[in-house]
Amino acid sequence: MPASPAGRRTLGLRVLVAGQVGLAFMLVAASLLLIGSLSRMLRIDPGFDVDDHVFLQVRTLPPSLSAFAGNQDYLELYRQTRESLTGRPEVVSMTAGLDLPLSGRSNAANFTIADRPPPEANRPYAAWFWVPPGYFRSMGIRVMEGREFNEETYDLQARTSGLDGMPLGETEAIVSEAFARRYWPGESALGKVFYYGIQDPYDTPNLSYETGWDTRYPTPVPLRIVGVAEPVNQMGLAQEAPLQFYTIGARFGWLAVRVRGDVAASVPGLREAVEAVHPELTVATAEPAADRMQRLAAGTRFQLVL
Repeated sequence: MPASPAGRRTLGLRVLVAGQVGLAFMLVAASLLLIGSLSRMLRIDPGFDVDDHVFLQVRTLPPSLSAFAGNQDYLELYRQTRESLTGRPEVVSMTAGLDLPLSGRSNAANFTIADRPPPEANRPYAAWFWVPPGYFRSMGIRVMEGREFNEETYDLQARTSGLDGMPLGETEAIVSEAFARRYWPGESALGKVFYYGIQDPYDTPNLSYETGWDTRYPTPVPLRIVGVAEPVNQMGLAQEAPLQFYTIGARFGWLAVRVRGDVAASVPGLREAVEAVHPELTVATAEPAADRMQRLAAGTRFQLVL
């Protein structure tokens, strides 16, 4: 017997209600997942002291027009900038780098380990940062073993580097804990050597450009490990244990200023102090590091609101 119109309407309503209930459960489940994701993001330790730092992105003119042509020029610029900032009463310390944690940028470098043959495929690479002495102390990044870079190494590096900033001879390096554990498990990485460049001359003397190794720096640069540091979140708010290494360098694109008191209120004065150092030096962006963390979580928060 065919269903009556009323029966068909009742069946249709039941199907509609079942679909709505199912959709509601899906939305609730998605919301709970987003809440969990946002909660985990905000609890992540980025690897440095966030609450008392201001990040400033600084720029100079293009190389062809800039007064800062070599490492010594940048070294002097950094020292003048540090003097201008640390002379302010609210500033505890400052440091710099080509890229800073949570900047979303880093250089990736291929490398080889001394006294080991290079892999046949999947060349190892790590995030590579150039930083000045005192960087780890000022940022609040823990050096777990060994030491950080010092002023003597900084001066020597600036005098003996090429125009591109690359060292011409052996220089010091600091590696992340994950880097040390990966290549020297169960032993100290201090004093160990690895190479940035096309080859390890001790083990692979016949490598050439055709091998596919990095051709920008065909002369291997030996890096001797003097410290092991905890990893930092460079690209964003995610659980990272990346391979990272640091070398000492004079060039910088970011400043990290540790302040006391009201962090947000200090930003205009810090910007003014930096731009007073040299007419060519400008501040492109300036914000508390805590604001940057909140902004990185904004995408997940927006999805949760939707």
